[in-house]
Amino acid sequence: MIVSGVNGYELQRIIDGINKHYQTSMVFYDMVTYSVKLRNRTKQVVRVVPRARFALRLQDSADPFHKRSGKRRSRTRCVCWHGMALFMMRLFRAHPNAKLKTSLLRYSDLDDFLAKFKSTGKGKGEVRYDELCDCRQGTQEFVWAVVQELFVVG
Repeated sequence: MIVSGVNGYELQRIIDGINKHYQTSMVFYDMVTYSVKLRNRTKQVVRVVPRARFALRLQDSADPFHKRSGKRRSRTRCVCWHGMALFMMRLFRAHPNAKLKTSLLRYSDLDDFLAKFKSTGKGKGEVRYDELCDCRQGTQEFVWAVVQELFVVG
């Protein structure tokens, strides 16, 4: 994913908050930070916007927000749909004007995120992204309850 308008330090603070609150090990994978210069018609720099490109992973696949593989249902170190939702919600609550681009959609602000994100859980074809994890069952039931609250409060 690519985040515009938020620097790497602020992104790390969001991840640290999630890790502390949910006892998980979410990290940035392959993170690259850079700045983009926005210019006007006369080529003068109007504004410099920080950007970061990264993927979210877990250090331990047994932690909350782990994603399950398709047919074998084995745990992976990838972050599940609910973990992504939590990260994005905290990002947009801390920085309402941030812009986010994923492989599925672009989000221009908090309202745009709230309008679009729920529909991404349906996935493509027979696979539902919001069911490829254990957030709704067992010891991670608390995670599912908190993620549901995020969407209700909006």
